[in-house]
Amino acid sequence: MTKQYRQKPVVIEAIRYTYVDELPDDFRDAVILDGEGQTWVNTLEGSVLLVDNGSYIVRGVRGEFYPVRGDIFEETYELVEDAKNGKATETGSEDTGTVTNTGGAQGDSGVEVGGGIPWTRQNSWDG
Repeated sequence: MTKQYRQKPVVIEAIRYTYVDELPDDFRDAVILDGEGQTWVNTLEGSVLLVDNGSYIVRGVRGEFYPVRGDIFEETYELVEDAKNGKATETGSEDTGTVTNTGGAQGDSGVEVGGGIPWTRQNSWDG
C-alpha cells in the first residue's frame, strides 16, 4: 500500500537561465556547452541534464545543480522574502534569488533528461 508524502520546506538558490555568460561563476562552473549550442548541467549523481533558455538552474541543499522546467519551478517554489523589509532575498544578479520549495505539484521535481524540451518561466509550455 502506498502512502502520501509532502516535501519539507527547504530554501535553495536558483537563476533563470538565458545565456551562460549571465550566470554567476559558481553556477557557470556546473554548466557544459556542447558543440551544437546546447547547455547541460552536471548533477550530483554524475549525469548531465539539458538546460533550455527560460528554465531554472537550481543549487540544492547539498550544493548540487539541476535544471527545472519553468512551469514546474513556478508551481513548486516561491520567492523568499526578507521578514524585515518584505523584499525578495537575493544572492547574486537580479535574476538570481533564494526560493523555498513549497511541496510542488504531484511531487514532480521538474527535471527533464535531454530531448530539447522548450522550457519557459511563466507557467507556459512552448512545445
